[in-house]
Amino acid sequence: MKRVPRFVDRSRAGRRTDGLFGFDPDPADAAEPAADETRTFEIHALGPSGSGKTVFTASLYHRLLIRRPEYSFYLKSDHASSAYLNGVYNQVADADEDWPIASQDVREWNFTTCVQSAAGDFEPLRFRLLDYPGGILTNPRGAQDATVSGLVDRLRSANALFVLLDGQAMLALLQNEELGARYLAFDIISSLEIAQQSRCPVQFVVTKWDLLDGRYSLDQLRQRLMLDENFRDLVRSKAEDTPATIRLFPVSSVGSGFAAMTEYGEMRKSGRPPQPHNIELPLLAVLPDFLQFAYTEIRAREVLLADRKQSAGRLPPMLSRQLQPLMQGMADTGIPRLRKAIMTRYPGLEKMLPESVFREVFSYAEILAQGQAARARMGRQRYADDLMRRRQGITDELSALQLIQMQCEDRVSGYEEANPTSVLAGGTRHFSPETVGQDG
Repeated sequence: MKRVPRFVDRSRAGRRTDGLFGFDPDPADAAEPAADETRTFEIHALGPSGSGKTVFTASLYHRLLIRRPEYSFYLKSDHASSAYLNGVYNQVADADEDWPIASQDVREWNFTTCVQSAAGDFEPLRFRLLDYPGGILTNPRGAQDATVSGLVDRLRSANALFVLLDGQAMLALLQNEELGARYLAFDIISSLEIAQQSRCPVQFVVTKWDLLDGRYSLDQLRQRLMLDENFRDLVRSKAEDTPATIRLFPVSSVGSGFAAMTEYGEMRKSGRPPQPHNIELPLLAVLPDFLQFAYTEIRAREVLLADRKQSAGRLPPMLSRQLQPLMQGMADTGIPRLRKAIMTRYPGLEKMLPESVFREVFSYAEILAQGQAARARMGRQRYADDLMRRRQGITDELSALQLIQMQCEDRVSGYEEANPTSVLAGGTRHFSPETVGQDG
């Protein structure tokens, strides 16, 4: 059986805690391949057949398999996955080829982030993208399928959900056509059901945005979606029950002018080269959204426990920046005790928030606060340029990981600033580590 990477506590092996997620193999696993030591974020991509999940994934990979000027990293995958996704993208890009057939299979893609610097190449982070039809978990026959039965547990510990909304159906929805109403009432309902059952951040990714671009705005689509009772109540209930960010991202795997819709509802290629639009944004948001989510979850639970534990031995507010040196000093005893107390009371968080998150969320909060201050002082463009200059000074996986995190946060918060209606709940720009839990 394929080994699933685990987050473990470095201190148990007497090693220094490094990174946002101090991931290291258990001593008993010393013979495991080095690749399994990579920090891994698991993403589940939902959506009915035809929503464009495979084309989206292929375009995303094609966009980031080469390091672009605005990013310090690129993505790589195993040979079979790379060949398949490149083949899908080439089929899409070729005007003489038909569109790829929608896949009905469960597929798993592993993407490793790579940062090249003068000191060498570093691979600090992996994204595992699980792609399956939205109805597969609600299909009565799924209970007998061994491949499907394990997805429910994995779903509950996912770091992010992508719910893909078919742009063609969204266009019909905005034009008050029956296809759009049926899409919300029937096609997407199983994906909303799954999103309801998970606590992690959710991104509604509107594919085929080139069909809507120039005709409708993201704000218009948001308003129409929020008129739907199921969609509206899902967003509101999750915003009330979890600190998870919920986003609405318009993306196009091919870009404006690449294809046009015929009178029969078919997409005909124009012969122009594809120019993907916003295609990497959903992936970039995963890291800051989950770290922010984990931070807030831990802080809220710590405050609740502290309120119930009025004793001299109670832990101070865990993430107060003034108390961080003290908390770092008591990390070996305080954090495991706090985690045990929280997991006893909230056992559903155990898989999503391993002990390493408790340990290194301090680093995330500190880096985020420093980045926000630097951006306010320097301005967004100078700050982004400064981040790119740091790439050549990277000397280890920790500094590579922190640079990726800072760039992702900067890119996503910049998009939020330009497109505030893209945030349905939560968000990055207005998150302040020092105010989390003050009302708890």
